[in-house]
This record gives sequence, C-alpha cells and structure tokens, in this order.
Amino acid sequence: MATETGDGLEPSEIRSAQEISLEFFHGYTFNVFELYSWVKSNNYKFIAFQLPEGLRKQGVELIRRIEPELGVNVILLADPCFGACDVNLLKLENLGIDALVHFGHAEIPDCTIQNIPVKYIELQGKVNPSELILEGKNIDKLKSELQPELSIGLIANVQFISYLDDIKAILEKENFQVFIGTGEPRVKYPGQVLGCNFSAAKNIQEKVTGFLFVGDGRFHPVGISLATNKKVLAFNPFDNTMEDMSTMKDKILRQRNGTIAKAKDCLNFGILLSIKPGQIRLEYAFRIREKLRRYDRQGILLALDNITPSQIDYLPFDAYINLACPRLAIDDYNQYKKPLITPIELDIMLKERNWENYLFDEIF
Repeated sequence: MATETGDGLEPSEIRSAQEISLEFFHGYTFNVFELYSWVKSNNYKFIAFQLPEGLRKQGVELIRRIEPELGVNVILLADPCFGACDVNLLKLENLGIDALVHFGHAEIPDCTIQNIPVKYIELQGKVNPSELILEGKNIDKLKSELQPELSIGLIANVQFISYLDDIKAILEKENFQVFIGTGEPRVKYPGQVLGCNFSAAKNIQEKVTGFLFVGDGRFHPVGISLATNKKVLAFNPFDNTMEDMSTMKDKILRQRNGTIAKAKDCLNFGILLSIKPGQIRLEYAFRIREKLRRYDRQGILLALDNITPSQIDYLPFDAYINLACPRLAIDDYNQYKKPLITPIELDIMLKERNWENYLFDEIF
C-alpha cells in the first residue's frame, strides 16, 4: 500500500487532507495526500471521479470539498462501476478530461489503460481486524472449524490487504500454520482476491485445509470456496462476525445446477461480451461459438458495456453464455428470464465436464 506523504502540498492543504481522510467514506480511509500531490504535480485542471455505487454519494461531497481547494474542475461518472476492470476512457475523450481518479479498487496490473492517465485510490478499512481476530468468539470458531494443527490460507479484499501480515503473525502464535498466496499477474497484492480471480487462493490450495477471508460481503469468500472446494470462514471486521460459507456455497451450486438443466434444450445462444478493458475475452468467445456449432447449436456474439435484463431479455435467444464479469451469473441469475450460464457450465451442459468438476468462472 502507498505511504502517505504531504510532498508538494502547502500546510493548509495537508491539514485539509488529514480532515478529509477521516471525514469521508464511512468505514474506510484513503491516502488524500497521494491524490492531492498527483493532481498538483501534473497540473491537471479537469479530472473525473469514478466510485463504486455504495460510495458515490460520498464522492459528491468530496468533490464539493476539493474543487475549490485544488482549483480543479471535477466531473463524477454516474454510470455503474464494478471494479478496476470497469475503466472505460473512450467515453471521457470527448469531454476533454485530463485524468481519471478511480476510488476503491487496486489497479489490475495486466489491464492496460490508454489515452488518459488513471490514478487508483485504494480504500483501507478503518477497523483493524488484527485486534478482533483474537476475541474469544472469533479465535474459538477458527480453532473449532480450522483446527490449529492444520494449515490455513489467508485471503482478503484490497481494503484489508495491509493487515494480512499482522493477522498471520497473530494466528501463528495460536499454532496455526499460515500461508498467503501470490496470485496471477491480474492480482496486485499477495493474498488479494478479486471477484473474477481467485488465483491467490488456488495457488496454495494444496497446502491448506481451509481459508480465512478478511473483508465485507459474501461473494468473494463464496467464490474462494467454489474455486478451491475448501472450507472458507469469512471474517467481517465491520460487524465482527465470522461465517462459514459452506451453506451458501451449497445453495449457489443448487441454483447453478438448475440453470444448467434449463439450458440443456436450448439451441440459440447469445454470447455476452463486455467492452470493459479488464473483461474482454474475444478469443474465448470465438472458441465457444465454434464449440456450439459442433453440437448443432448457434451462438451470436453480443457486445455490451453494462449487462442488464432489460438489454437482453427481449432478444431472440433461448439462453445466454456470460463472458463478462463472472458475478453476473451468480449474483443476478434470478433477474433474467432466460438461462444465463458460464463457459464452465456450458461444458457441463454439453457433457464435456462432469458436475463433480464444477469450477467458478475466472478471468486471467
């Protein structure tokens, strides 16, 4: 994580930055010094802010605060934003934007963004999970579910990555053998998990009997469980709870099995491609289309920015194969009138893969 600095800032601006880092984004802090210095040193005059939906309201207040202090014009991108892969600069060129500030996610190292400079401002959870892990109810649950004499993998979303080394040291004192995996080039930090990539967990799955995920939300820890077929405990520092993901994993698998069954008799498939820079899988789409043809089925490629039911439900397809964000098929499956399956599930449907070898779809 970046180190805070006030280089290039006046004392009044440093004080303002300190206040802002505490005032905005309830539950999180961020490196305002880094943002201020970047804008001033590059003499940007017109910048865009991009934030996840849950933080967009705070983004409005942040703009009101920093525009007069930095002497810049800021425009808020109000379209949905689903991650660091969702940085589409083509829309900004006609506005004459100097640069884009993307809040809340770590940069995807192998996702090249061109044309306009992008600054990724990572958010860090204010709550220190290292202090909470040792509370009786939490450490007792860890020891009962993931026994101390066995090995454990430690995973987090980017907001809690900076705490992993401290948590590892704490757990090792409790006689756990702890591993933090390194992900593929798409993943910036050791131990980091993305909604579309669980390689930091998969690369150590043979060494561990289970995983501890640190962060909020259930999608990431369920994804780890699906990707590794290991027990996953999810520790949410914000509400100080620890939850076994096994029940939710089983529920999702039942849902996916039902969706595959509905797609078995479908002949005409829409192959959904995202135009977001970090999600484009064009060659994969071509291979899937050829596979469908071998099984006397048809596939048409569809390119979209944001995929919603209203955009595709009316089209003349029996079912869809999702090559965009893998979360669509898991989180939003019941919003679509027609079956929405993943490439892995297509293989199961075509009997090229056994159900017992089910895998979560990932982008590498």
